[in-house]
Amino acid sequence: TIPMAILQEEHGHIKRVLGILTRFVGAAASSNKVRPDKSTLLRIVAVLKGFADGHHHAKEEKILFEYLIRQGFIAQEGPIAVLSHDHNLGRILMERLEVLGRTVDGWSADQLSELQDAGWTYVSLMKDHITKEDFVLFPMASRILPPSESANLAREFREFESANAVALGGFLREIDALDALLPAAVDSN
Repeated sequence: TIPMAILQEEHGHIKRVLGILTRFVGAAASSNKVRPDKSTLLRIVAVLKGFADGHHHAKEEKILFEYLIRQGFIAQEGPIAVLSHDHNLGRILMERLEVLGRTVDGWSADQLSELQDAGWTYVSLMKDHITKEDFVLFPMASRILPPSESANLAREFREFESANAVALGGFLREIDALDALLPAAVDSN
């Protein structure tokens, strides 16, 4: 359905950011002398917080999940509880990454280990999360939402996007910029 296609399209953008984060963490943890700078990490975290969490997860939690609850889903158990838990774990991991990005001096060996742990755990968590949504929740929601509710959901998604259009455009441009920047930023030659 249209609402689920909107969310799946956003998953494509989030997967790009996960790829960027993977490259960043790999480069930062490598034994090469040239490492990506902390400002790049903070830019990645800003996109994750603003787009993945503030836009995409907010749309799921504030709109989609409410529609599903009206159809009989229970917020404290089942798919909504699992996916909300994933969102919360992701927020904790983003905070860990942000703290690392704000450290004043170069990263110590312990901080590089923390960067690897938080970064790769976040990537793994979100890839699994996207799979759960794409192959379990979204097909289930498409089946149970009556056509009128699906149309209302699509309308609310569009209203949410319209209200956040400037920020959304900025996030998409930043994803493109990070994707282009990272190879140059981590080049060890």
